[in-house]
Amino acid sequence: MPAGSAASDAKITIIHQPTGTVTEVPVTADGQFSARGLRVGDPYIIKVDSDQFADTVEEDVYLQLGETFRFNRTLQDANVMERIGVVGSAGYYRSAGANSEFGEQDIANSPGLNRDLKDVLRQNPMAVVGTDGVSMSVAGLNPRFNTFVVDGISQNDDFGLNSNGYPTQRSPISIDAVESVALNVSPYSARNGGFTGAQINAVTKSGTNELSGSVFWETTNDSIAGDGKNQQTGETLKQDFEETTFGGTVGFPLIKDTLFFFGSYENFDAPKSAE
Repeated sequence: MPAGSAASDAKITIIHQPTGTVTEVPVTADGQFSARGLRVGDPYIIKVDSDQFADTVEEDVYLQLGETFRFNRTLQDANVMERIGVVGSAGYYRSAGANSEFGEQDIANSPGLNRDLKDVLRQNPMAVVGTDGVSMSVAGLNPRFNTFVVDGISQNDDFGLNSNGYPTQRSPISIDAVESVALNVSPYSARNGGFTGAQINAVTKSGTNELSGSVFWETTNDSIAGDGKNQQTGETLKQDFEETTFGGTVGFPLIKDTLFFFGSYENFDAPKSAE
C-alpha cells in the first residue's frame, strides 16, 4: 500500500509467456507470497490484482537458475494515474561472485568442438578445461570432486572410470536439450551434498504452445585435420580417423497452456579404422 502497510486482498498471477501457463498465488495477511516450481529463463508476466488499489503489471521478468527472485511493489491508489517508462535489454548471462549462470542464448552462442556444456562453463574464470579437452577443474580442485546435476538428478561418475566426470564417455545429455546451466563454485546450502568441488546444475527445455525443433549434422576426419607432426623428431604423422555427430530436437503442445512435449536425440559415431 502507499502507506506502507500490507495489501492482504491482492492476488498474484504469474504467466509464462512461451507456454501460456498460469500460476495464481494468494497474498498472506502480511503481504507475502511464494511461488515454487517455475521454469528458469523465459519471460514472465506478473499481475497484481487488488480490490482497493490499482492493478500492477510487470513484464519481461526472467528467472535465474538457483536464485530466488524477489518481487516487491507498492500499489497505487486506484484514482491516481502514474506512468513510468523503462527502456532496457534482458541479459541471459549472469555472474554473482564466483558463480555463473548461462541461459539458452549463451549456450547457443558459445563456441565449442565437443558439444559439451564445459565449452560454456569455461567462460567462468574459475573453470579450466584440461589439455585432454574433457576434464574440468574449478578453483584448482581435482575434476573428480565436481558434481553434475540435471533437473535435480545427479549424473556423476560414481566409479571414477572417466576423466570427464560423467558416467558416460561423452556428455549424458545433448547440449541442445539444456535450457539453462549454472556453475556454482562453492555451494554452501545444506540442500547440496555428496561432493567437495563445484556444482554444475543444468535444467532441460520444455515444449511450448508453438511447434518448434532443430536439426544438426557435423563431421570431421583426417583429410580435414591434415597430418600431424612429431614435436621431437619433426616426423610427419599420418592420421586416420572420422567422427560424425547428428541429431535434433522437437517440441510441441499436447494440451495448450497445460501439457507439453519436448524430445532430443543425438548420435555420435567414430568407427575405428582397420589395422
